[in-house]
Amino acid sequence: MKIAIDVMGGDNFPSANIDGVFDYLQNTNSKNIHSILVGNESLIKKYLNNKSLDDKSITIINASDIVDDTDKPSRVFKTKPDSSLVKCINLLKTNE
Repeated sequence: MKIAIDVMGGDNFPSANIDGVFDYLQNTNSKNIHSILVGNESLIKKYLNNKSLDDKSITIINASDIVDDTDKPSRVFKTKPDSSLVKCINLLKTNE
């Protein structure tokens, strides 16, 4: 099973979201889980430097746009197409 995670959303991003992924991967019985971390690749890699990971269980997809509270939700797909939010939704849409 593949799981796409918008690591740029929520409080304490990306650390809280990445910690959640690692907690899940360490506590699941399934070995067939692949996590796709979507967000600012340099921030994700910087945070991952302190983690031990199985390269086969995690992929990073870079997203350069950032959605913030000044963006109109109805316009995000047009104004921020390279945001982690839009990229995660498109991954679902294309069954990736």
